[in-house]
Amino acid sequence: RSGPGRLRVFRTDFFGGGEIRKIFRILASEQMICRMNEVWLRRLRRLEELPGPVWVFGAYVVARAARWAFERSVMLVKGSLDWQTLWVEGLVLLGVLLPVAVLWLLVSGSSRALSLARWYAGLRAVLHFVSLLYPLVVGYGPETVSEVGHEFLARGLVSVAVGCGLWFVFLLYLERSSRLRAVLPAGQRPAPWWAVAVLLCVLPFAG
Repeated sequence: RSGPGRLRVFRTDFFGGGEIRKIFRILASEQMICRMNEVWLRRLRRLEELPGPVWVFGAYVVARAARWAFERSVMLVKGSLDWQTLWVEGLVLLGVLLPVAVLWLLVSGSSRALSLARWYAGLRAVLHFVSLLYPLVVGYGPETVSEVGHEFLARGLVSVAVGCGLWFVFLLYLERSSRLRAVLPAGQRPAPWWAVAVLLCVLPFAG
């Protein structure tokens, strides 16, 4: 068929059939993909610019999250996951996700990233220090010593002391590093009160 009738059919099929809308959807999806790629490229470049201690912190965060996922997967497969204490597992999961959120804010260049990282490192150092002082002040009962042995208790104290020192050093780095402040955006703001409250409530139980 030719002539005006065929042109009218073409217009009906092309415009009335939603072909234009399909093209716009494709273009919009391609633009969205390009924007997402640009965002990820910017974050990858920022990740490359972050100094070494932040990379060490990131390795700790990833290793801890992977260990938690592996242990819970094994418990789920063996059927040893106690669903009656699900709220405890949720609290532990929140404790695992907190450093992930801090690391994400550092990589994304948030204006509150440095303050939250300082709060997290400082609280971890304080918790390790309290854990170190508690057995030295209170002491261990004879049943505990006979059950686990002096060597195991000594290794635990050394591990806690090393952790306390490392978190304190990381806190000092966050406070004094000019290179980190140069990488992060200017005008860093303090952490919101509710984020600090979450850290104070969760870390002592699931830190």
